[in-house]
Amino acid sequence: MMVPLPTHRTATGRPHLPLAGGDDIRILLIEDNPSDVFLISHMLRDAAGSDSFAIADVPRLSEALDLLDKKTFDLVLLDLNLLDMGGVAAVAALHAQVPRTPIIVY
Repeated sequence: MMVPLPTHRTATGRPHLPLAGGDDIRILLIEDNPSDVFLISHMLRDAAGSDSFAIADVPRLSEALDLLDKKTFDLVLLDLNLLDMGGVAAVAALHAQVPRTPIIVY
């Protein structure tokens, strides 16, 4: 089952996948490639078989850190090769800000 993308787009032209309330699993996707955001979002929705989670995406670690100051997430998916910071430094910065949130690096 394919899930249609919302018509609202972020400033970078990416589809905006808003955070929903309730018992949804809130995922922060830190990925600078719009094609990968599309692919990962659809793979997650197809694998789950439902919309039991909400995905917010940002292209830079600095934006992710700002968003983590304002919102709570259950899981962070992190691209290891970001434009503003990557590798172990990115993981360390995220872990320092949200030490109890699982971080999956890919």
